[in-house]
Amino acid sequence: MNRLAKAARLSASDWWVLVRAGALLPAAGMALRLLTFRSIRSGMQQRALRRMHGRRRPVSPERAAYLVALAARYSPWKPTCLEQSLVLYYLLRKTGVEVRFVIGTTTPPTGFAAHAWVEHSGRVLGAQPEDGYQELVSVENAAIRQNL
Repeated sequence: MNRLAKAARLSASDWWVLVRAGALLPAAGMALRLLTFRSIRSGMQQRALRRMHGRRRPVSPERAAYLVALAARYSPWKPTCLEQSLVLYYLLRKTGVEVRFVIGTTTPPTGFAAHAWVEHSGRVLGAQPEDGYQELVSVENAAIRQNL
């Protein structure tokens, strides 16, 4: 099936997430280059909390992960796993979904490697970390409430 036919089959909720992700991915990339991770996390958490009340969940967490990855795939600047995970985390928290943002590291034979991902109900959403990644940093819902 060609891309145009697939695009025509997307629901309004899918389009909402896809367009939001497409706009947020470059913003996340720019923020990571200009701000500290701590300030990004704090701002993202506060905005998600302010807006999540009264919002219905437009798509499932798994579908949102697929749509963020789709927006990244067709983005001209090729967002990293960190940028994609930040956007997915933000979009899901904004709609009240309990998720966990994780950054992990490993030391394969070729050298140091890092990966970011989002977890929901103990399952990884989107790009799966390969075996051997150890959790380095995580942002959980409790941390949002405590504003750590």
